[in-house]
Amino acid sequence: MPGGNATVGTISPTGLYTAPSTVPSPNPVTVKAVSVADPTKSGTAQVTVFPPIGMVADSSTFFVTVFNADTDIVLGSVGIPVGIPSEVSVGDCSITADQPRGFVTNFNKQLWVIDLTTSPPSLAGGTNPIPISNQGEDTSLTPDQKFVVVCDGSFLQPVSVIDRATQTEIRTFDLRTDDLGTDCNSVDVCSDGSVLVTSHITGNVRRLTIDGTGSLRDTGEVLFSGGEGFDSGPNNVFCAPTGRSGVVITRDTDMIQSFTIPGLVAVDTRALSGSFGISGQVNPAGDRIYTRDNGGSGVSWTFLATTPTPVHLGRGHSFRSRLLIPYRLALAHSMAWIRWRCTRMASSCTCPSPMLWSYMMQAPGIC
Repeated sequence: MPGGNATVGTISPTGLYTAPSTVPSPNPVTVKAVSVADPTKSGTAQVTVFPPIGMVADSSTFFVTVFNADTDIVLGSVGIPVGIPSEVSVGDCSITADQPRGFVTNFNKQLWVIDLTTSPPSLAGGTNPIPISNQGEDTSLTPDQKFVVVCDGSFLQPVSVIDRATQTEIRTFDLRTDDLGTDCNSVDVCSDGSVLVTSHITGNVRRLTIDGTGSLRDTGEVLFSGGEGFDSGPNNVFCAPTGRSGVVITRDTDMIQSFTIPGLVAVDTRALSGSFGISGQVNPAGDRIYTRDNGGSGVSWTFLATTPTPVHLGRGHSFRSRLLIPYRLALAHSMAWIRWRCTRMASSCTCPSPMLWSYMMQAPGIC
């Protein structure tokens, strides 16, 4: 059918194929291109549509659970070797856009690589884990999927750039502005090559840039998040696919602030409902930001003057029309983590039937 449809996927006037929101049947799909200059000439290609894959990193068991984000079916779990458990933890994760690889930090100067093409998923071959120059907490992939950018949570250590193809750290970037130095507790890479980093020591958001070789450069642009220090400083930062805006969420000050890119000019600030800001995500329409904090109602939504739509955030992630977050629940004087599956990201997030996979003490990363 010319142009396709929502069931099998669509083709733009320029020939770009966009997969449907759910896996079609039959699968693969046949895509046919007809020459505009000579309609008698055409070509076809078989396109296999794979379901979106998600991962949950669990700090209590040191396992990464891989799941089908369409059906919620667990595809397998991969153990992350940690050495001395009391000294390390599993951190954030990222999945490549084409979905063959996942990356997980462990707060032990290592980045682990997950092979998502095997059944069940497994640790990838090659250099694994990848040694990095910071403890490793937050991760973000560059738009071209060539590099993984990693930073730590509290130590005065550089930002690491890892080459995905060679599975090696190829660059580091020192964030020191004086002899005392500064930390990097969250990072997000924007579609325009901007790299947003935050520091809980200074309370600042800074904009770097990354080029095609993985080199980082400081633009000199700085925005104060509204809080500083380990308890009050920024906890997460993320940017829009367009690269024209971003959002930062602070901890004890429990605020969310939007800003422009470039320039890092503050646009709007709102108070969150709880007592400790953690993370956020934006619905596919880009008109609502879902935030998560401790002490509040769990998930709430906020509208800001600038409405970015982030691609990834460590402690929350959206798949098409669903919002996935870890949710903390008190059980027998301990903390269990469950996965909420919101069928529609509307003006509120109602999840009456959370998907309980296992009692996980800590789930710091969903990707």
